[in-house]
Amino acid sequence: MPPGRYGYNQEADVLYTLADGTPVNELWDEFSQSLTLYNETRDRLMNMLTYPVNRWWEPVPNLGDVDDFEPASEFGQPRGIRTGAGYRSVGYSFRWFDLATRFTWRYLQEALREQVDSVHNAVLEADRKNIFREVLRAAFTKENGVVQPMKTNVNMPPVTVYRFFNADGWVPDAYKTNTFLSTHQHYLTSGAATLDPPDVEAMEDTVRHHGHEDSTFILMVNRVESLRIQTFIKGTLGASYDFIPSQQLLPWLFTQANIAVGQVPAAPPALVAGHPGFVGTYGKFNVVEDDWIPAGYLFGFASGGDRALTNPIAWREHENAALRGLMLAEGPRADYPLIDSFYQRGFGSGVRYRSAGVLMQVTVSGTYTTPTIT
Repeated sequence: MPPGRYGYNQEADVLYTLADGTPVNELWDEFSQSLTLYNETRDRLMNMLTYPVNRWWEPVPNLGDVDDFEPASEFGQPRGIRTGAGYRSVGYSFRWFDLATRFTWRYLQEALREQVDSVHNAVLEADRKNIFREVLRAAFTKENGVVQPMKTNVNMPPVTVYRFFNADGWVPDAYKTNTFLSTHQHYLTSGAATLDPPDVEAMEDTVRHHGHEDSTFILMVNRVESLRIQTFIKGTLGASYDFIPSQQLLPWLFTQANIAVGQVPAAPPALVAGHPGFVGTYGKFNVVEDDWIPAGYLFGFASGGDRALTNPIAWREHENAALRGLMLAEGPRADYPLIDSFYQRGFGSGVRYRSAGVLMQVTVSGTYTTPTIT
């Protein structure tokens, strides 16, 4: 039996370099620095969809009609504007996630730098997937949740983690001539086995009539629904619009005597146009194809812009700034922290503006079923 291969690990057993001579602690420093840069950026679509928060709940103003002026009287005092009215308490979930690299000294003894780098990069990709998946779950889940403060000395009852309007008794504020009931619903079904243009237009109207006309409308769909939407032509199947492909797709083809009719649509925001899944526009929607969206489901939302206050979903991180972002936790050896290190992140989400998103399931059923997002 070769000496030093079994039993307790002694200091001499721990290697200072990889098999190709790369210092182990140099990698730790580089990984830590790369996480700082990584945490400063997020997925483009995530930035359009979410607004960052650091609290487990917050009062969010309702979107609806603004206050009115009234005729002035000769002797009366004008009515005061009620800037604090119309707020609702909404809660945001929070969970810790972690993933171990299992960088043992035995592995590092034989590893090349490219192998260790590939593990680090795989963790970053897993983190992106986890964030996007959890935020999508917040959107696609119809049933409300609850959240409590993590601090045991906070004397406050649980707060509801809301979804988009789901007929739970919350009466949306009126907007212009549009009024709503406590049964108002943003989880729709097509009522047929095939997606048709009026279904997408109904999603647009469901968001538009709450006062989001000036926002960027984004429709996220699976490849299956994307190909269907790309066939929509005004005047067929009840379509009010033509689907207009993005300039990064095939050359444009106009079937009306092979000439262009009307104006080319305005370019969408750079965060949308630069997304590899952006395929074009239908009506007010910028259509983004992403196979993280379950087949048979569509998700439309109104975005205020890059991490804008009016974005529909909250992206919650820890109140303590030192505990935000993806973190690399050192292993038991302080002098060689990469050995047995692991990654961790804590975050949560919840809907901030219940009117700013709409879901549709393509089904003959009249009842929306929350999908499983894996």
